Amino acid sequence: MSPTLVRIAFIVLHLVQYVVVALAGWNVSAIVAALLLGAQLLPVAHFEKNFKVSPKLVSQIGSLVWLAVAFVEMRLAGG
Repeated sequence: MSPTLVRIAFIVLHLVQYVVVALAGWNVSAIVAALLLGAQLLPVAHFEKNFKVSPKLVSQIGSLVWLAVAFVEMRLAGG
């Protein structure tokens, strides 16, 4: 898969993550999803230079963090 398609896929994934948790009112998960989306929207060279890690890796690990935070928020909401 081309790097551009991978970035587009991550952008769509993080947008869906944001919309799902924002509609549920889970603010912390929404912030995590927004940060992950921002990581994909920055230029790759700039992101790697400043953060010393690829945006792809941030999206992969960040999605696991997002899922864990969403589960915690769901439990706190009584779901």
